[in-house]
Amino acid sequence: MVKIQHKLPLFLLLMAAKPALATEVSQDPIGDARSAIREEADFDAARILLEAFESYALEATPSASAQSLADMNFLMGVMEYYLNQDEEAAKARWAWTLQIFSDYRWDEELVGGAGQDLFEEVRQSVAASPVFALVEESETLGLPVFFDGNKLQSGSMVRPGQHLIQARCSDGVVRGVYAYVAMDADLLCPCPLDACVGEGGGASESPRKKKKQASDVGQLGISLVGGGWFSSGEGFSPLIGLGASYRPLDMVQVDLEAGSYLSNAQAKRTNGGFARVAGSYVHALGSIEAFGGAQLTILFAQDLYDMSDGSVVEAAYSGLVIGAHAGAAYTLAGGHQVGARLAYTPLVLEGELMVYMNTMTDVFFRYSF
Repeated sequence: MVKIQHKLPLFLLLMAAKPALATEVSQDPIGDARSAIREEADFDAARILLEAFESYALEATPSASAQSLADMNFLMGVMEYYLNQDEEAAKARWAWTLQIFSDYRWDEELVGGAGQDLFEEVRQSVAASPVFALVEESETLGLPVFFDGNKLQSGSMVRPGQHLIQARCSDGVVRGVYAYVAMDADLLCPCPLDACVGEGGGASESPRKKKKQASDVGQLGISLVGGGWFSSGEGFSPLIGLGASYRPLDMVQVDLEAGSYLSNAQAKRTNGGFARVAGSYVHALGSIEAFGGAQLTILFAQDLYDMSDGSVVEAAYSGLVIGAHAGAAYTLAGGHQVGARLAYTPLVLEGELMVYMNTMTDVFFRYSF
């Protein structure tokens, strides 16, 4: 918890907000606000303390810590939810908290369980949001810049949303600004006479190049796949395997999968294996991704033939199955996904090209890193 070192600004803010509090200056406004809510249900006193700290944090020296900013916004969200019954305002505050610490935990001792479901929805939404470099690695920070209490480095990844941007300006004063940071936006420098990006304290900032979305481009994943292949005349045969996924572009994903083919009696085929490659166009809808594309599957197994003398003969079999698929995936905390996919695969190559009524279904868990 941050300890306020400069008492005068906070003292003046508290006097202006509520004279009754002017006789005692809080050295721990976040902790005192939490106590006011938990022990006395005094939301008015908590709001005064938090709003005072929010104003003070703009020019705090040293800069406000990430923990104190996360706590401030969590408590602000609690008050918006409980006191004002404004879910959108609460979600905006909690999103800010979770942008700072994705694993920030709900405080049941403070407010019980009401509002926790909404808080977890916000967590999932934040986890699904893209990250990007606010300052490219090719650029230089000419001044010490702090982003939500953490020192910003060239190439550091941030999420879009509300943030506190602070910088130690060339006159030695720490100045800050609360700003909404969007994809492809330039760094908003709070120093009126300085440029935060460049070789030093120049008067202007060079034009910025368009940024790439870093959370999707180049993203790798490992998948656990379970499903089945339904073929007309052969019935349903399970498919179980592992896969790897890669995002070469923002909205394009390639999946490579391989595993076991478990034949059923109706198929008259031995157990075997399969390998599959699938290309998908992906469209993000918050924490849900919809996708569709084409896939190619190779089946490795032995066909079983009943002979007239009652014996069974195995013959080498290798089938190439081609078709289209569509599905959806839900993004969990940490960017991992669960989803389902349905494919219609009518084209089968077994020495000659044939058309079968084939469908494939899959459910999967994808671990992203």
